Amino acid sequence: MSSATIAPTTTGDHSKLVFRDRLGAILGGMYNDSMRRAIRTVLLYEAHRCIADRIVHEKLRVFQRKICLFDTACEILKTLTFIPKNYRDEIMFRTASSKLPLSPDLAWRRMKAIDPAIKKYILPGIRPLLAAGKSHTQVCEEFIQKQYEMISKNPGPKRPFIWEYSHLQIFLVYRMFYKGDKVDPNLPISIAPKKVPVPSKKPPAGAMRMAADDSDGEFHDANDGEANIVAQILHNTATGSVDRGIGAVIESSEVDERRRLLSEVKDHMSLLKEFEGVVPQDELVRRKKELFLAMPSAPPAAGPPQEALAVPFSPQNPKRKALPKSGDKMKKVQKV
Repeated sequence: MSSATIAPTTTGDHSKLVFRDRLGAILGGMYNDSMRRAIRTVLLYEAHRCIADRIVHEKLRVFQRKICLFDTACEILKTLTFIPKNYRDEIMFRTASSKLPLSPDLAWRRMKAIDPAIKKYILPGIRPLLAAGKSHTQVCEEFIQKQYEMISKNPGPKRPFIWEYSHLQIFLVYRMFYKGDKVDPNLPISIAPKKVPVPSKKPPAGAMRMAADDSDGEFHDANDGEANIVAQILHNTATGSVDRGIGAVIESSEVDERRRLLSEVKDHMSLLKEFEGVVPQDELVRRKKELFLAMPSAPPAAGPPQEALAVPFSPQNPKRKALPKSGDKMKKVQKV
């Protein structure tokens, strides 16, 4: 598989590399659709690190924090130029099929769920692996291999490279920001690419902004909360009821979101029927088309999994490349 070397903006101590270079080195010079949610998770985590002081010093209100987090994450995403733009644009979608942007409110709730999920599930599995002389990378690889064997019920074979990103999306946060069983105290200082503006007044409920819909205009359900996400992770881990892995649970609210969108479209269609004969027909047709376009895509049909496809970090060569099988040799990545 062809790959491009990622030139760091800072040489020497890897802990001083900027977020872009650290992420690029860990991903090993390639991008795959399965990485989308893992990358989005670390973007939200890094964005919160960037704005943490600003939240305190400027005394940002809740709606301002959510908008600031989301817009900062989008600005950081723009710096990931090693990912072809057409794939980069999809990273902040709620789901790959819906093509609808994540909202600031949902982004905030997902960010708040990351640390509790890591502390309550990942760290208990990490602690037995910690030993003198082991590097952070060795500990990570051992943990992922054990998770692969437990979930696949197939001990022995080395897990496919992409498996971590499709099953353990939140683990990329541990890789980048933790060391041992704590957040790494020697992390480089996080600096936002730009200071994003925040509105002084709370936007109207449901108002559309350039990046996404207003954070406080969304419907809130019980399954979207931080506590529920963590509880789902613990329950599914204990019962073994989820084969996709712990990281996928953070995305579990997307199923509820699909149902919610379909319900909203249905309600609006019913409401439009009441205006037949009152509102001009062409206006009704236009509104119905808008509702149709707002519907989430149909879920994929059940069937055997297709071979994962990867693209190199090169906008000049956007063709997808077949992902090597688990036994194939891969280019060694720079340790962070």
